[in-house]
Amino acid sequence: MTAPVFVNPNSLEVNAAEHCNLTCAGCSHLSPVMAKRNTAPDDVARDLTALAAVYRARRVKLLGGEPLLNPALPALAEAVRASGIGDEISVCTNGLLLHRMDKALWGLIDHLEVSLYPGARTGAIDLDALRRSADAHGVTLEVNRYSRFRIPYAEDGELAPALARRVYQGCQIIHHWRCHTVHDGMFYACPQALFLARRFGREADWARDAVAVHEPDLRGRLAAYLARHTPLNACRRCLGAAGKTYPHRQAGRRDWARDQRGAPETLIDEDWLQALEADVTREDAAAEPERVT
Repeated sequence: MTAPVFVNPNSLEVNAAEHCNLTCAGCSHLSPVMAKRNTAPDDVARDLTALAAVYRARRVKLLGGEPLLNPALPALAEAVRASGIGDEISVCTNGLLLHRMDKALWGLIDHLEVSLYPGARTGAIDLDALRRSADAHGVTLEVNRYSRFRIPYAEDGELAPALARRVYQGCQIIHHWRCHTVHDGMFYACPQALFLARRFGREADWARDAVAVHEPDLRGRLAAYLARHTPLNACRRCLGAAGKTYPHRQAGRRDWARDQRGAPETLIDEDWLQALEADVTREDAAAEPERVT
């Protein structure tokens, strides 16, 4: 078998649903302002099978939005497994719909990540029962409680080119966490490249922010894309991992973008950006979640 052009030691992301049952302020996937849409298993199977010829990941994350809103989630997990693209399959959820999760999913995944957010009905989640189910099926359970988020992007304008370059160079999402994303036949270096293009209606003129999975010479095009040293077009709006922090809350959908408003440079945590420029692998103590289990 020909060696893959890239092996991601972290995670490849598949958005099972673009929408969510929460409206978290600062959601980096912009789920509160995305249209309701579930991803089809056949599309995932086709995309990942093609990509697997040149790419592998330690883990494939099924997330969103809220992945448990997609009734075909077990079929999505089966499609990921059949593609052979990843060593593990993880579902990342806010936990509010776990009580109605298809029990077949337990036998199809290796890892379950539950994120607990203030303002949500997390008290209704039976963590003890969840641990027992995970243990019974050999699934690794990870539960994190979040209290702060970083501002993800600039709503009111673009970053100056020099600032965009700095944010890109210090971007943990791309350079450290490697949150690669596959969606609708396209491979993105980060989910923000997908969702910011949607937010600002720039899918056509920001097309070079992604690689088409089903076009010729995927190996060469993907290698060139992953080796780039220049910001994506979406970086004009994105704050990467350097936005200012603020307390997490549930925001109304109509005013969800309020926290991202203002002059782009005023949304940056300059001290943290300088720290990331020096070491992109630094742990973010200001926005680190509390590990519950």
